[in-house]
Parts: sequence; structure tokens; C-alpha cells
Amino acid sequence: MVSPVRGSTIMSKEEFPLVVVAIMNFKSYDDVIENLESLKKSHYPNFKIAVVDTASPDDSYARLETAQKERGDFTLLQTGWDGGFASGVNLALKWAFKEGAAAYACFLDSDIIVEPQHLSALVQTAQKDKKIGVVASKYLYYYRPGILQNAGGTYLPWLGYPWAHGCNKKDGPAYNKEREVDWGCALLVSREAADKSGGMREDYFHYIDDMEWPVRIKRNGFRVVFQPKVRLYHKVSGTHKGDSVRPYYYERRNCLYCLLDHFEIASLLGISARVSKMFIDALLSPFTGQKYMPRLVGRILGDVLKNKRGKADLSEFNKVLTARRSMAEAKEKQRLPKV
Repeated sequence: MVSPVRGSTIMSKEEFPLVVVAIMNFKSYDDVIENLESLKKSHYPNFKIAVVDTASPDDSYARLETAQKERGDFTLLQTGWDGGFASGVNLALKWAFKEGAAAYACFLDSDIIVEPQHLSALVQTAQKDKKIGVVASKYLYYYRPGILQNAGGTYLPWLGYPWAHGCNKKDGPAYNKEREVDWGCALLVSREAADKSGGMREDYFHYIDDMEWPVRIKRNGFRVVFQPKVRLYHKVSGTHKGDSVRPYYYERRNCLYCLLDHFEIASLLGISARVSKMFIDALLSPFTGQKYMPRLVGRILGDVLKNKRGKADLSEFNKVLTARRSMAEAKEKQRLPKV
């Protein structure tokens, strides 16, 4: 926790660097409200909250407008179009550093619960060194106590993969050390790092954009640090819950784009590894029940060759999506307790 006392003098709120906390919303009103409630308990004395709606097709924006008027503890922004998480981050960056006059911006998924020391530990870490441009948090599963989603990550161009430290492992001493990483989650980003490196890539739309950004910031001369004292709890509500097509498409496509956008000799191995894995997925599809996989792999490779980026029209897979969502809903009902 950042102490409000310097020597025998009590520090005023203004002596702490201003932080803008940006919560991204896409059809997740209830999660946003719970996130806001957890932020109300924050020990850090000088922060503002912005909730950024990325053109939700449901009534969550209207409900957030009502909540904003009633609560008065956050600013509501809207991108005006569904540009994915990155479009919300970039709008929040502009608001935080140009209109909000913040020193740092912190970005949260809607389905996150933070601990009271969250912001204090992030800022304290960032202020150790002017070259620290990004501080990453420890991500734990909300519904799986003590299990990590990740504890920072490493970019492996020779595998074409963003390796997540501690994924699905029990939290413990091995993940309690502050260290340099390549990427992470729930990032605190400094004004200087954002000014020099730009914002998040909107042409990725979903997936890998949150890994590519800190990698780019790091390659611009800043440090990316994982701070284990910052523990966040992720519900993994999921924009694509019950959808096996879109996560596969965007993750695999954008891994290839990241390898090309940050090309080095090792990227050739990474591209080969990723393409080979997709071909294996396609070949095994008759045995995995994913008969659509050869068509999906062909679509990914075709779009990459044509340099098609951004949000993709995947309506050709609608029958697959409908069937898989129905299966996911049926499984969810089976898990719910009987009343």
C-alpha cells in the first residue's frame, strides 16, 4: 500500500499520481457494477473511474447511464462501434491522458474483482523506475480459489505463442516474486509509455492485442514488471461463452499477425509452428467432433494471406455456433442447483 504519510507530514490526495481506472463493458452490466463496488474499497486516494462501452447490442449502456446518474462515481464513455477491447482501451487512453490529466491508466475487464491494495501496489511499483512503462497484475480465477489464470507472461517468437506463467497452477511462493515479463493482464500503463508506443492495436479486434501492446512498449525501451501483490479475481464470464469458432479464429490469426508485425528470424519458426498446429487440428477434426475445423483453418490462412484484419464476418459458421451454444447452455443448466 502507498502510504499517505511522508515522515511526519500527512500527504494530500493531490500528491499521489492521478490514475484513471478504465473498465471495459460489452453486454456485462452486472459485472461492471460488482467491479465498481470492489474499487470503492481501494486504499489509493487519487483515482478516477471510466466505464467504456464498446457498442453493446443489449441494454447495458442505457442501464449504465442510469447507474452513472445515481452513483456519480464514474464517467461513462462509448466508442460508438464494436471495435473490441482495444477500441475501448484507446478511447480510455485518450480520455485519461488528454482530458483526465492522469499520470497512469489502468485497464480492467468488466468481470474483475480487485483487492483494496490493488492500485497502491501498482503505482508504488511503477514509481520505482521511470523506465517502468507497464505493471502487470496477478490473475486468479474467481470461481476457483487459489488457482492462477496467469502471473505475467513471456512472448516466445520461436513458438509463436504467448506463454502464460502459472496458468491453471495453484498460487504459491513460485509466483510471489516481482520480476520482468513481456506481457500481463489488468495493466497499469504510464503516460510516457503510451505516448511513445501508441495504443492497443484495433486491427486485431480480439485476442493477442493485450499481449502485443506490452511487447511493443517493451521494445520501445520501457520495462514491463509483474507485481504479485496485485491480485485480481477473474470470473471469465466470456464474451464468446459457448463459442468455439471465434476464439480459435482470432487467437490463431492474431498470433500470426503478431509474428509478422514483430518479425525476426525466430518468427519463421513460430509461423511454421502455428501453421503446423492448425493443420494437425484440421486433420484430427473427424475424431474431435470439430468437422468445421478444415474450413476454419482455411479461412484463417486465407485471411492472413490477404492481410484481412479487424472484426471478421464469420456468419458462415453460424450453424456451428448455434449448436455449440445450445450444448453449453444445457451443460450450464445441469450444473445449476435445483430449487
